[in-house]
Amino acid sequence: VALIGTANINQRSMDGCRDSEIMMTSWQPEHLTTEESIAKGDIHAFRLHTWASITGQMNEAFRNPSSHACVRAMNQIAHENWQKYIAD
Repeated sequence: VALIGTANINQRSMDGCRDSEIMMTSWQPEHLTTEESIAKGDIHAFRLHTWASITGQMNEAFRNPSSHACVRAMNQIAHENWQKYIAD
């Protein structure tokens, strides 16, 4: 399952006349996760591409998003980005 959208909670987006939000959901029932492997359909490929674009790298841990290795990799990237942000 992929949920893609925006979530702006502010007066402009809540009053209903000046801003709008959009959400898209995608599901591929023929590519479901099993005990032996994770789903590897188009949604999986989209996530890998999106994460590679956002992080600037293709980490092997990204292939299994629920793994501790993936969480550690994302936390490390976030920490490095935070250090760059506060350095200036």
